[in-house]
Amino acid sequence: MSPVHRLWAGMVGLLAEEASTRSSALLRVGVVLLLWSRFAAEWSLFMDLEPWKVALSTSFYASTTLFLVGFASRITGLWTALNGLLLAFWVGVHKGVEPYQHHHVMALVLGATIVALLPTGGSLSVDRWRVVRRAARLGVAPPPERGPTWARHLLTLHLVCIYAFGTVAKLSPAYLRGDRFTHYLMRLYIGSDLPDGAWFGPLMAALAWGSVLIEPFIAVGLLIPRLRWAAILTGLLFHGLIYWTLPVGTFSLTMALFYLAAVPPDVVDAALRRLSGR
Repeated sequence: MSPVHRLWAGMVGLLAEEASTRSSALLRVGVVLLLWSRFAAEWSLFMDLEPWKVALSTSFYASTTLFLVGFASRITGLWTALNGLLLAFWVGVHKGVEPYQHHHVMALVLGATIVALLPTGGSLSVDRWRVVRRAARLGVAPPPERGPTWARHLLTLHLVCIYAFGTVAKLSPAYLRGDRFTHYLMRLYIGSDLPDGAWFGPLMAALAWGSVLIEPFIAVGLLIPRLRWAAILTGLLFHGLIYWTLPVGTFSLTMALFYLAAVPPDVVDAALRRLSGR
């Protein structure tokens, strides 16, 4: 088989993937909680009664609530994604609200859009409860909790792109010298008085080079099965440290949640069954 045929066969195999829907359900719940953490307080009704803001607030709260519980998940997932895209591109880019233009927001709303393409209602949802009830009325076994999970590969690619382009953005002399980390330290911890000693500059440079080396490792590792768990563990430690030391909001949690897409769904399902004693 030629390389082109192997590539085509691999792509067809990814698109035809059918697996447990439980990891998709966990992504559904997690992404709604992250959307609420980032946007809900700013779009509460009492914040501004301008008509378009009332409409967007109502739409955001309604879609995310229904998607959280898994009611008509295909529809409410896409509705939730549309609201997220409106916040990022219409409010952020078109209306010029700078915080909504940030790459942290873009990573979250684009990821939520991909999550909406997964079979998120197949487990842990009102949709699943209705399927089980219908099967019970008919006296038959409910269908297994399985569905097409091809979109998880798209979500993994989303992560890879974030790390890859994040690495490229850091490849400047100023960053590699440690200037960015010096700025963070001055702004958040020590003020304008830099520590004395020859160790300070090399330490800042080491931190900069560490992030430049870690991010491409995670990007490559997520794509290679033998490196996947090492990449995920490295990423969790990396983002945990960032979350502890820098004001990154929901970004670290967003990346940690999306790692779930890189794990085969049946592996997640088996782990959940072991944890529940089933």
